[in-house]
Amino acid sequence: LAGYVHSVGLKFGLYTAHGTLTCQHEPGSYGYEYLDAFTYACWDVDFLKEDACTLPTGDNPESDYFRMNDGLSKSGYPIVFSLCEAANGYEYWSPYLGNSWRTTGDTSATFTNVMSHIDPNSLSAYVAGPGRWNDADILQIGMGDFASLIPAETQFTMWCIMASPLLAGNDIT
Repeated sequence: LAGYVHSVGLKFGLYTAHGTLTCQHEPGSYGYEYLDAFTYACWDVDFLKEDACTLPTGDNPESDYFRMNDGLSKSGYPIVFSLCEAANGYEYWSPYLGNSWRTTGDTSATFTNVMSHIDPNSLSAYVAGPGRWNDADILQIGMGDFASLIPAETQFTMWCIMASPLLAGNDIT
């Protein structure tokens, strides 16, 4: 699959969680970070989003992300690592463990919700830089309040100003 995706000029991304299960109740990477990291490298994965679902009680997200980061680094294959944990103090450790990190909760397709992501995203703007991005979550373009041009352009523009990854959450056709 990765070979086909690369042959048409696209990058290949995967989703997992640093808990025992993903948010979709599939097996997560908790306790298998090194095995998973080397597997993703063997599969030529270009982008890995690791969500924050079903964490064991008392878990430390920084330690979990460290294990995956370390595994990805040791695999020798360059994978963009996207953290999804806007926990208190994330801005102090996320830039050292991932290429992007969530700064807010999930967006929904309402203008009010999307605009509520702008101020919180600015709190950690100072840690963004080349190869490191504050992630205000997916673009809602084409859905809900963003089905019309002006709101869609507004979200796209704000995400560009914030240097947030431009990840499509819609049917791109």
